[in-house]
Amino acid sequence: GVMLVLSTLARDREVIVSRGELVEIGGSFRIPEIMEESRAVLRGVGTTNRTHLHDYERVLTDETAALLRVHTSNFRLIGFTKSVSTKELADLAHKHDLPLIYDLGSGCLSSQLADLLTDEPTVASAIEDDADVICFSGDKLLGGPQAGIIVGKERYISPMRAHPLLRAFRCDKMALAALEHTLRLYFDDEMARRHIPILSMALVEPEELKRRTELFADKLKTHGIQATVEPSSMVMGGGTAPELYLDSWACVIDPALQEGALSPSVIDANLRASSRPVICRLVQDRLFFDLRTVRCDEEDLLIDNLMHAMKTECQS
Repeated sequence: GVMLVLSTLARDREVIVSRGELVEIGGSFRIPEIMEESRAVLRGVGTTNRTHLHDYERVLTDETAALLRVHTSNFRLIGFTKSVSTKELADLAHKHDLPLIYDLGSGCLSSQLADLLTDEPTVASAIEDDADVICFSGDKLLGGPQAGIIVGKERYISPMRAHPLLRAFRCDKMALAALEHTLRLYFDDEMARRHIPILSMALVEPEELKRRTELFADKLKTHGIQATVEPSSMVMGGGTAPELYLDSWACVIDPALQEGALSPSVIDANLRASSRPVICRLVQDRLFFDLRTVRCDEEDLLIDNLMHAMKTECQS
């Protein structure tokens, strides 16, 4: 999405962006390199930790095509820091008849999820702050298929529809169908929470998770596997909310207490090598399973994998 936006609106012209927002998302996606490929001219302002509004104002020229804001979704700067709000940047851009492009990253649409993540901007908040073009992902916090989504004002979106790159970047029909289905769920908060996995996992009540984990531990015992239920914590992952830890509950298995079980590292390797791989946490020779990321209809499969992994020599 960012490549198409910059190629359309800023080819061979300057785009102003804070040096603190020249991020690498992963997979060789680096803002400076994306700008270079799109033939936009990067004009960095401020420093890594502090950027002021006057830093942007000082470098505005006739060669300026846009202001760019990039959400630092996979890291946080703390301490002696300063940044300019989206609203302030939008006002400055519009004062000079320029667009503000906002690379939002994860694309959170759920107000409930936004409340949980606290510092995570939503698509709605970016629109309310008057950003002109907003780019975000269709997967990650939105919960749909992998896709790049661009929303914005017609005067800026319209030329993108006619850009030669659009055909090269367009989604296939299966991705579009999956994305449409996901977006329709957002018309009803409860439907979205129930049927979009990332929302179901992130927003589950701790009491419900504990109850389910206790039932799962009891089920394991009927299969001869001793387990305990313990408080735990987990991160969102996916390059999102790096400082946030969610209170959770884990089903914990200590192989040393199991009759005839293999070593923890071998069990862990066996689980990963299963036909339906299982990723658990190995902490001090104990295996932690957080059911937050396991569907109810996957529990029996998890038990089958566990029973096999605890009795079979390493498959890898």
